[in-house]
Amino acid sequence: MEKETYDRIWENIIFPIYDNIRNGDNNISLNEKSRNKIFKSYIKIRDNIKKKYMENADSNIDRHKIASIMMVAIEEVYPIKVSKKYIFKLWKSKKELDKRYVYANETLAFFTALSIIENYKDYGIDGKIEMTRKSITLPETFNESDYAMNTCIDLYFGKRSKNINILTFSNVFFLLEKL
Repeated sequence: MEKETYDRIWENIIFPIYDNIRNGDNNISLNEKSRNKIFKSYIKIRDNIKKKYMENADSNIDRHKIASIMMVAIEEVYPIKVSKKYIFKLWKSKKELDKRYVYANETLAFFTALSIIENYKDYGIDGKIEMTRKSITLPETFNESDYAMNTCIDLYFGKRSKNINILTFSNVFFLLEKL
């Protein structure tokens, strides 16, 4: 992915998703330096994946891997911050931090990945960059829990144990797209 493509993803996908998560709440902010940090992390992870797992390290990768790598890059940088003053205020009043705050970065990472797949349907191994939106429907769960939240919780604990598998998530995204 070239910097120009990443800038389009930042402006049209990452920042709008962050803005939606924030929803005018001043207790949530986006680290100013995260834009470049995420891109640098993406490049580093991508190159490592290509070197380790691709037959030809110089070949392009599909949008499912791009989405998975971007998701992990966001998790690595952890760009959304929750006000420490707000956390302290909750602690003093013996209240818990809402899931919305706890999993804000995971929500950003997961929905960014889905949006990359949806928007870059024709961005594949051939290198085309035509934005054609394809809606991904998340599956219903059997226990009435939320699939997206379950995935965000998985990312949260996966990050802490340094155990987010990019290739597995790439396959998951491929299957979600086929639903």
